[in-house]
Parts: sequence; C-alpha cells; structure tokens
Amino acid sequence: MSWRNSGACSGRSSVNTEGSRSIRAPTSSSARFPRSPKIQRRLRDHAWPDGAIVRVRIGLHHGQPQMTDEGYVGLDVHRATRIGSAGHGGQILLSEATRQRIEPRLPLDAALHRLGEFILKGLPGLESISQLTVPDLPSAFPPLRLETPARVSD
Repeated sequence: MSWRNSGACSGRSSVNTEGSRSIRAPTSSSARFPRSPKIQRRLRDHAWPDGAIVRVRIGLHHGQPQMTDEGYVGLDVHRATRIGSAGHGGQILLSEATRQRIEPRLPLDAALHRLGEFILKGLPGLESISQLTVPDLPSAFPPLRLETPARVSD
C-alpha cells in the first residue's frame, strides 16, 4: 500500500506525481485552513506494514499555476515543490503567500513560526518560509534543507 492510498489526502485532487512526490490541489477554493495537519495525523495513525513509520514533507504555496494536458505547470508549482523539499519528514512549510492567506483563520491551537527568508534554487527573489505547528504533531526539526538562508528569523 502506498501513502497515496492510505486516505491521507482525501479532499484533494492529484495534479502531478513524480516518484514519491505528489502535487495536490484543493478540490475547492474555499478551503479555509490547510488540511496538512490532518494528512500528517492520518499517516501517523495508519497501520503500516511491519510497523513502518511514514513521514512526509509538505510545502504549501498559493499561486497561479497554469493547467495543461500534462498537469499544473509554472513557477508557482516549482515554488511549492522547492518549499516542500526544504523540509523534513513530518514538517509543514508555507510560503509567505500562504501564510498571509491562512493566518487570519488559524485555529487557536495552531501556530505559524517564521523560519527566515531563503533563496529557492532556480526561482527569482527571496521566499519567506514559515512552519505550521499544532500540539499533537512534531514541531522540532533540523534546519531547512537549503544551501544558504538569505536571512534567518529570530
């Protein structure tokens, strides 16, 4: 069984897959809060064969990708992928665009932590990256897997 079949990503449509990487989009633009904590919980609580532990890196970005016959394309897709790739298993990372969108609707038990501004390979400018934390999921991770932060937040 793969993590895609575990039910962890229900409510999302798969738009691109490559190896173990999956890019998903909300099935509704009215999603008020990311389902990422729910995905992490489902993966944590799923009965994996041989007691395996499955942790995924999640990168969230709101943008304007273009839909083609091949799936979604554009710099915003690459931005989301780069942000997710910078994290560690179990970590939920957000772009500044996503932070601004969800911060006003953040549940009381959730928190956003600015990790700094980073250069994302192949993309122009700096990206402010934040981490989403909730009480029942891990919140301590090593530094992001990026070559050099431009500016790290305090």
